[in-house]
Amino acid sequence: MDYLLLALISVTIFWVVLTLVSRYYKLKKRGWDVWPFFLHVKSKRIASIFQRARASRVGRVWGDLGIALGFGQMVLASYLLILSLQSVLAATAQAAFYPLIPGVTFDWRYLPYMVLAAAIVLITHEFAHGHLMAVERIPIKSVGVFIALILLGGYVEPDENVLKKSALSSQLRIFSVGSTANLAVGLIGIVLISVLFPPSGLLVISVSRPEIAGEINPNDVIYAVNSTSTLSVEQLEEFMRDVRPGETLVLTTNRGNVTITAGSQGERAVIGVVLGYPFRSGLGEWTFYALNWVLAISLGVALFNMLPMYPLDGGRMLQAVLDRYSTRFSRFVVALLTVLFISLFAVNIAIVFGLVP
Repeated sequence: MDYLLLALISVTIFWVVLTLVSRYYKLKKRGWDVWPFFLHVKSKRIASIFQRARASRVGRVWGDLGIALGFGQMVLASYLLILSLQSVLAATAQAAFYPLIPGVTFDWRYLPYMVLAAAIVLITHEFAHGHLMAVERIPIKSVGVFIALILLGGYVEPDENVLKKSALSSQLRIFSVGSTANLAVGLIGIVLISVLFPPSGLLVISVSRPEIAGEINPNDVIYAVNSTSTLSVEQLEEFMRDVRPGETLVLTTNRGNVTITAGSQGERAVIGVVLGYPFRSGLGEWTFYALNWVLAISLGVALFNMLPMYPLDGGRMLQAVLDRYSTRFSRFVVALLTVLFISLFAVNIAIVFGLVP
């Protein structure tokens, strides 16, 4: 069965069943708001569970580590977006972030992995926020999750008035710890993949130049080029040094052989794809793909969430620091940076969709 059709049928059945169950059991009285292709669950009970957490030195040390990592991630994420703009000016067009759009930027068959990874990232991110709020004695009004068609979201709603009056260190710990948790999950994913699976090829993260890559798709695995094994990026780069633009290359992939014509980037020959860490086989392909998606989304969210723009946590961290000097000035700076980074992200998206030469 076609993966798109299977995905559409599965999503439709999920929402029909959820709607019927909601009406039959009157879930709205329990805080479940179910609309066509939209679910919102708000709970004060979970918030009360968070509030039982006690202040601990370990929690604050974890929060302090998050502050340092948060500002580091802010600098790195900003640098990557600025590099995207620089790559456009240099006519090499490389994107820093790739939006996850089923059927557009990744194949429908990977949708279950994306949903699983997004759920793990959401739970760890919001749990970290909620735990630090409790440790810092910030009242939590409610905890909520929502699903819009297949998009997952969530929040831990603090008492904003108390939060703003709290110590700067408390605010920074709370804002940064979500991305720190995502970073930790991503690093755990890297360790598990490295330990559990031996190398067997290269994973295609994205297609940067479709006119060159031809039938190669994101999440394909390249095992060899012209019968030369490519178990690492270094091996592929070494092989490509002897290739000239215009030469015919036969790529051995998990979907069979794919023939392409090498393109050019300056004087170098390229195959038009962005490659990630080696694909590994060991406990089964589904296990690897699950870990791969958790790793990719965790690290992506950890970086993106620290961009200095509102309402992301990075923007709130920066505003909390600047508020100590001038509230009016901090709002101006954060607003200016928000416009700037939205513009940079728009350039990034244009690169992904091939709108930038």
